[in-house]
Amino acid sequence: MTITTTPQRDPQCSPRTDSELFEVGGGAERAARVGQGEHPLLAAELRAGPVRALSLWQPWASWVADGRKLVENRSWPPPSDLVCGLMLVHATRKVDPDANGVCERFGMPLTYGPLGAVLGVVRVMGAVRTEGLLLVPAVRGSWRIDRAAPPSHPHVSEVTESRWFFGPWGWLLKDATPLARPVPARGAQRLWTPSRELVELVAAEMEASGASRRRPPGRPPARRGEGAL
Repeated sequence: MTITTTPQRDPQCSPRTDSELFEVGGGAERAARVGQGEHPLLAAELRAGPVRALSLWQPWASWVADGRKLVENRSWPPPSDLVCGLMLVHATRKVDPDANGVCERFGMPLTYGPLGAVLGVVRVMGAVRTEGLLLVPAVRGSWRIDRAAPPSHPHVSEVTESRWFFGPWGWLLKDATPLARPVPARGAQRLWTPSRELVELVAAEMEASGASRRRPPGRPPARRGEGAL
């Protein structure tokens, strides 16, 4: 991972305001609004690459993909090739045995989508460490340590005090965009690189998802071949 402490920023990558970086509480609402021309743009970005993927147990995979959970806990910081990049959200064939208890504690119903499939995409915009260290985009391919954001910074504390944050690293996710029809696929441990075939299937489904939102009621979707990896 490449980390720089200089204030240099890439305008195509870096958020201009705090609200563009932090989206801890508004993910589901934002995901519900997706469809006004964004799906083709995301599909093109997927095809251009690079793209990484992360496999998660259910229900967390569904909740990340649809924007209900926008902090992903890892023991390591996001690598440099994920700076502002898209990440496929893949659901494993397992359900977290502790999910019932978590949902009861949070007063949320235990609902989730398919197993063994790519459910959507998210963008990795930064990370917060348990003690309050904040990583934000610097230039393409590198993170910058934001030394102006102490643990008391309202947005840092929003993450560390979030019910989803356990640490030691909380990846900040943005632009959660679920697929209308998940793409069956095999996953892997840790971050993994999806095949070009899988990326193309997801990009095509992303375009179809956008078209379905614009289709007049009652008109069936166009059929296309589906593949499982």
